[in-house]
Amino acid sequence: MAESALSDLRVLELGEFVSAAWCTRAFAVMGAEVIKVESPSGDRSRRIGPFPNDIPNSEKSGLYLYLNTGKKGITLDIGSATGRQVVLELAKHVDVIVDNHLPGQMRDWGLTYSDFQSVNPRVIFTSITPFGWEGPWSDYKSNDLVGFHASGIGHETPLMFVTDPENEPPLKGAEYQGDMTTGWTAASATMMAVFHRVQTGLGQMLDVSHHEALANMVRPNVARYTYSGDVVEDRPAAPAPAAMQCADGYVALSALADAHWAGLKNMLGEPEWIMDERFSTREGRMENRQEISDLTQLEVLELSKDDVFRRAQENHIPCFPYNTVEDVLKSDQYEHREYWVPVAHPIAGEYNYPGVPFKFSKSPGSLGRSAPLLGEHNEAILVDLLGYSAQDLRDWRISGLL
Repeated sequence: MAESALSDLRVLELGEFVSAAWCTRAFAVMGAEVIKVESPSGDRSRRIGPFPNDIPNSEKSGLYLYLNTGKKGITLDIGSATGRQVVLELAKHVDVIVDNHLPGQMRDWGLTYSDFQSVNPRVIFTSITPFGWEGPWSDYKSNDLVGFHASGIGHETPLMFVTDPENEPPLKGAEYQGDMTTGWTAASATMMAVFHRVQTGLGQMLDVSHHEALANMVRPNVARYTYSGDVVEDRPAAPAPAAMQCADGYVALSALADAHWAGLKNMLGEPEWIMDERFSTREGRMENRQEISDLTQLEVLELSKDDVFRRAQENHIPCFPYNTVEDVLKSDQYEHREYWVPVAHPIAGEYNYPGVPFKFSKSPGSLGRSAPLLGEHNEAILVDLLGYSAQDLRDWRISGLL
């Protein structure tokens, strides 16, 4: 098998929870050696499910297992004097350090870019924080919910405005979309810094703000405000494309344009209502789009959503099914591309995981090993790589350092 793209890169992760772990996972699946440092009690994601049979177990958290496939893991109290020393020793042996603690915390620990640079001038330090290292909010705490709305992106949900302003507040993306978007942003920026170092030999610090990473994803509302000064207010969304109920779920379907309308006629077998003169022009269909949506709903109510989707595709009509997780797992498209990958974990067992979302023809990636057990690689990293003794590890375990 061809060598993975990043097999010569070593990454140190000092992160907690999602954003840093998601960033380094991108390196791990492409072959980089990622060393994850957890506190002696374990990363916070270990305490968040889902868990098999809803029984909490720090080695069976679906979130932790998903975020940390392909990594090595050690435990260390990095806030202690000895922990700081060990981190700086590790910094001498890595190409990239990824962290997501607050700036003030890193300053208190003596683990800033200047500290890392003093022991490894070529190191790239990627710091993911809620609001960056400078500015009036730099030491504010945050989470995915706060970042989602502080950036303005939450106001645009679900369709660039709130669908039902009288009953629904702005929405947040499900789970940890903000943290994951920031993690991808940090991974992309880090690879640019790696490329720069290849050219110049110079390391550098990347100051990645969750607040800014999400604001960068805001859709046309920023441009609209910049050009005209108008703030897009909450207002009801147009009823098409709307969620239409089928026999086993929902689809979204829109056929107001001339070509799509012709396809809809063919798809539905030209029912009497579709020949109504009011619907003969695009303007007329726009004016009567709610009635068209209601009538189309009646036509698809007894069909399966897969049947509607396939018929719409055959007639070149924009349409998609609202897929459940079960639908996604059974998708023939994912199956054809071998996207779901079985990964066996010594405690959690074997489950299918989402695979690598990009395919390299010359340097493919893979999920590699399962996520590390708590402290699984303490000896391999602290003794074999750094040269500490087995007695050091025993003493550190007794003192609570590991």
